[in-house]
Amino acid sequence: MLRVRSLALERVGRTALLFDDLESASAVFERRLELDVEVASSLQTPAAWRNVLTSEFWLADVAEQRQDLADAEARFARALGLA
Repeated sequence: MLRVRSLALERVGRTALLFDDLESASAVFERRLELDVEVASSLQTPAAWRNVLTSEFWLADVAEQRQDLADAEARFARALGLA
């Protein structure tokens, strides 16, 4: 059920991006990241950690659209560290 919740949050975040609501998209993707980290920490599986990477990538995309290149770079660096 947590995976379904994560996917639902991703859809909501993507919809917010379509409407250029970067603040909402960021908040939703942050919540998704928290959920994914919680699940990955518990399960310790590659698939669970891949979801964390996906969340970081979504947040990096939002940062790029806000033209916050420092945040985008930091998120990509964290994602690379996890990979």
